[in-house]
Amino acid sequence: MLDHVINLLSILSPLLITSYVLKALPFTEIFVWHPTLISLGYLFLMVQGTLLLLRPSHLMSFFVGSSTRKQKISQHWYLQAFALLVLFSGFFSIWYSKVSKGRPHFTSWHSWFGVLALSLSVCQLFLGGYLYFPWIKKFLGITGGRLDLSLKKLHRISGMATFCTAVFSMVLGMWSTFAVNNIPDLVSWLFIGLILVLMLIVNVVGLRIKFSMNSTKANEEVV
Repeated sequence: MLDHVINLLSILSPLLITSYVLKALPFTEIFVWHPTLISLGYLFLMVQGTLLLLRPSHLMSFFVGSSTRKQKISQHWYLQAFALLVLFSGFFSIWYSKVSKGRPHFTSWHSWFGVLALSLSVCQLFLGGYLYFPWIKKFLGITGGRLDLSLKKLHRISGMATFCTAVFSMVLGMWSTFAVNNIPDLVSWLFIGLILVLMLIVNVVGLRIKFSMNSTKANEEVV
């Protein structure tokens, strides 16, 4: 039930904000791609990537079907990598838009928290890659063991923190000049409500993934 609510919220929230951005600006305006791609990357792709670790009863099951635990982890990493590519495209759009108009960069809390969220996302991808790809450990001369267990916990906790940071940046974005001038207050508060509920549920799911994966590991050891 919880994953169905997440699916609904992760589709509605990007569509809501993108529809009002497109009402205010032509599709050819480079700035349009900033809120569109950032919301798509964080609110849809990264959320779906998280659900991949839980169980196949989610939106992405249509594409990946039933998978083993190892396959889920692989799909999770590759989807997060694609999401990061989308996020960098969204970052480039706002950077290029400001450069072309001669406007300064990083002049608001929204922008600074956005950069922080993007930086954390990059760290998460590299940490996840280290944990998943054996050749990285071999290259670094690391055997794993207790270090891997600690890094897995760090990866899970920092992943939830990264998503919270991204959501907070989006909330602050509702007080940007563009949002104040072009998005009705009711819609802004609706969007804020949707993504805050989504953030809360995703963190609950993150805790469920912990117990689900620990349970699976225990079962494998018994067998």
